[in-house]
Amino acid sequence: MGQAASETQYDDLLTELIDDVAGRINAKLPHVDLRQTTYTEYHPGGAAYIVLKRRPLISVTSIHDDTSHEFGSDVLVAATDYFTEPVELSIVRKKSGTFQIGPNNLKVIYEAGFESIPPDVRRMAVERVVAAHARRKNPDMKTQGHREGTWERRDMEEDERAMDRVLSPYV
Repeated sequence: MGQAASETQYDDLLTELIDDVAGRINAKLPHVDLRQTTYTEYHPGGAAYIVLKRRPLISVTSIHDDTSHEFGSDVLVAATDYFTEPVELSIVRKKSGTFQIGPNNLKVIYEAGFESIPPDVRRMAVERVVAAHARRKNPDMKTQGHREGTWERRDMEEDERAMDRVLSPYV
């Protein structure tokens, strides 16, 4: 970005810009985690499957099926009693029968997200931060985007469309 690594005068600004870009990405991917995280969710019972809120699904740690909502080890659903469908859907399906009927009687602990941020998303995020930093230095400049090794000027709408194109496979 045209400054030495030892220069710190823009650190606060860069942190703000990184947070802004991360927020924009997260807003466009409300159910996708770019970083691997453990989640605990509660779901109503009565069906043969559970649709988890976050994806991609990495693994299910445990499922408790408890209409009294105590969620002790005595109501733990055996891992051999369910399976997961394609990771991008984050669906857990019971092998036979249904989960007990009850309001939020299913407690599911699972991991979702990517082990590392996908390279195309990382590159796009870095480009957005660099462009935003350049705009702060020169407010009259249009957003810049890096394409095939050369910088080009883009308007804000094109910038958003470019971001959407990169993120579309993850939606």
